Amino acid sequence: MKILITGATGLIGKELIKELMLTGHSDINILTRSIDKAKRSLPYPVNFYRWDLVENYIDEASLTGV
Repeated sequence: MKILITGATGLIGKELIKELMLTGHSDINILTRSIDKAKRSLPYPVNFYRWDLVENYIDEASLTGV
């Protein structure tokens, strides 16, 4: 199952990703405004996709299979 998470670098998001990894989920995808910041903050093998509310942009690849 492909899981897409927003708010992944926050308190709840980090714990949610940790729990998903511990329970065997491997297709975890992060929708974030700053891919670089998210990569530094999340030491997990997840996929990162860009989301920008100001530019009204979302990486549509993040929605495939969700």
